[in-house]
Amino acid sequence: GVTITSFNEEKTQLFASNTFSVYPNPASRSETITIQLPQSVEGKIDLVNSAGQVMQTISANTNKSLYSVRLNNANAGFYLIQVTDSKSRKSFTQKLIVQ
Repeated sequence: GVTITSFNEEKTQLFASNTFSVYPNPASRSETITIQLPQSVEGKIDLVNSAGQVMQTISANTNKSLYSVRLNNANAGFYLIQVTDSKSRKSFTQKLIVQ
C-alpha cells in the first residue's frame, strides 16, 4: 500500500488554531489588528488579500509574540494572516474579515 503523510499534522504542532489569535476579527477598515502568537517565532507575518497578493509583511523575531498590523483602509473582504517560522519552515494561516 501507499502511505500518505500530511504536512498539516506537523504544522499544527507548532501552532494550534486557538492559540494563534487575530483580534478584532472581523475588523473595520481603519482599525489596527493585533496578532498574538503562542510562542516567539523567528520569521514573518504576511497579510494576504483574496487575490493572493501580499499586502504587508512584518518581521517576527524571537523577542516578542504580540504584533500590530494597521489595515490602512484596506478594502472590505477576506484576508489571510500567514505566520511562517523561518527555522522550521512551518506556517499557519488564519482568515481575517475586514468590514
